[in-house]
Amino acid sequence: MEALVQDSHTMKDLSKLCKLTPASIDKHLEILIQAGLVKVRSVGGVKKAYLQTSKFKPTLDWFNKLSN
Repeated sequence: MEALVQDSHTMKDLSKLCKLTPASIDKHLEILIQAGLVKVRSVGGVKKAYLQTSKFKPTLDWFNKLSN
């Protein structure tokens, strides 16, 4: 997920960045997709993964409450 914070990435890019096989990337992304944290879109026939940053706001708000 850290790789997606800066920008969207193709499956091939993620595989290289994370030093995982494409099959492993697919399995990890599927879990993140099911959780609603990542979306995958086809751009010009290439799948790109995008982090859904808005989904993290409730958790961040909760953490901020704990620290006050």
